This record gives sequence, C-alpha cells and structure tokens, in this order.
Amino acid sequence: MTNQNELLVDKLSDVTYKLSMAAQTKRDSDFIDVITHNGREYSCEITREQYLEDAIFRAVEEITMITHVDIEWGNDDESN
Repeated sequence: MTNQNELLVDKLSDVTYKLSMAAQTKRDSDFIDVITHNGREYSCEITREQYLEDAIFRAVEEITMITHVDIEWGNDDESN
C-alpha cells in the first residue's frame, strides 16, 4: 500500500471511529470540543450534531489535502 493510501485509510478509520462513538453516546452533553485561542486551550460542550459535522468536515479536509481532489459541498435540492 502506498503512503497516500495509508494516510487515507487512517483518516477514514478515524472518522469512522468518531461516528460510531457518537452513535453510541446517549447524551449530547458528552461531547467536548477544545478550542485554542491566543495559545490557551478552552473546553466547551458541543452537541452531537456539531461533533459529527466537525468530524466529517475535518476528515474531508484532510483527505482533500492528501489526494489534491476537491470535494464539493452542497445541497442537491439547490440544483433546481
């Protein structure tokens, strides 16, 4: 397996793990995000939806950087 393929597998494994953990979690308040501002880290609660969106967005962003293929975000309903 090439290095690029290994990176893709790692990223997909990571997002799959995050999605499965989110699906198993019963409460929204179990999700914590860490924000860095001016060199300091702050923790804040986020919703399950925010956690999932962030996990998917980061994975797609990293996969795009690895493959150099742009992935278009959009809503199919807007094509009318």
